[in-house]
Amino acid sequence: MTQISLAAYAVQIHEYRAPRGTFEQLGNFGGNDFFPFFDGFARGINTRLGTSQKLARARQATIVTNSRTLAGICECGNYGFEAEGVDSRTGATRYHRRTTDAELLPFYFFADLPARRDVGLLLLQRFGQFGMRGAFAGALIPEFETAFRKYRLTVDPITSATAWRRYFASGEMNVVRFIRYDVPPTPEDVLDPNAGRQEGYTELSMHARRFRHLPYALQRFIPGTRPVSGIIQLPGFRYDTIKVDIDLQGTRRTFDLGHLLERMVLDVTDTVVLGQDGHPTFASIHPIAQGYARDVRAEMGQNVP
Repeated sequence: MTQISLAAYAVQIHEYRAPRGTFEQLGNFGGNDFFPFFDGFARGINTRLGTSQKLARARQATIVTNSRTLAGICECGNYGFEAEGVDSRTGATRYHRRTTDAELLPFYFFADLPARRDVGLLLLQRFGQFGMRGAFAGALIPEFETAFRKYRLTVDPITSATAWRRYFASGEMNVVRFIRYDVPPTPEDVLDPNAGRQEGYTELSMHARRFRHLPYALQRFIPGTRPVSGIIQLPGFRYDTIKVDIDLQGTRRTFDLGHLLERMVLDVTDTVVLGQDGHPTFASIHPIAQGYARDVRAEMGQNVP
């Protein structure tokens, strides 16, 4: 099955004359409100980005608003190359794609744009290797800057660093896993560095008892200038990464110490329902996105109602 995920982005407005790093409230920048502008954009998007050969348009029936949030489906695709459309069952050619044709894939999006904050949250769906950020943000940003010439709009990825800082500062560690991305030919060879290896992974783990936490200082596991594989020396066991489970006020998160600065992306492949077109239904992905938006806000240290 193709992987389906939600990627998190920060939406911010900056006045050209303002000092670097200062941003405007989304509900009041120069007397303007970003939400009605974004609502109009999302409902009316129908654009061709010639420089990047991308096409995007809104699917009107699925735009849903609630207070300061908005969700919907945007169809995006690339053009500029030819291809043959082949029936996977028979191998017969069904159609010939021209350079002017774009195969539009439906992508879910969710925006949370609080009036009194200077950071909005945008979740954009990915479908395998395909995403919508280039077409969506590529149309949104110039339209905004044409409407509000004194301001600049940014749509930047949110990294997991915003989450791990809070968890490592105040959380309790329940599990530590030392993981090596191969398996020995026999269990007896697990500590033999010269034994042949096969595909898979080998794990050495430590678990705290229920309602307890491990007695190790979390700060010890925060990577510095050393590679993650050198944080702790385990004689006879080589590992490639460390994963830790941390509990913060009843919420548990797993962090891969080798990928702490990667983008915040939620894999929803196994939790969404696919429609007859092979894409997630709006009804199944929308509540997942709402919950994930609350999690991202909380992990950024922002109060969520």
